[in-house]
Amino acid sequence: MPGTRHVKSFCAKCGSALPSVQSQGALLAVPAGSLDSAIDTRPHAHICFASRAEWDAYLENIPKVDGLRG
Repeated sequence: MPGTRHVKSFCAKCGSALPSVQSQGALLAVPAGSLDSAIDTRPHAHICFASRAEWDAYLENIPKVDGLRG
């Protein structure tokens, strides 16, 4: 993306977001939607925390829903 250090990669056939190596190999960005199995790694940081959306506070306190409503 112009003016940032963020890069996005997409599949040429289906348009799905793909993992990409960034920051000269120091970072592997893996879009959550590209995962199809359980992973054993946990987040290391909540980045851009000071500029997060207002609704991002206290998400652990909202109801959990296992599927789509309706």
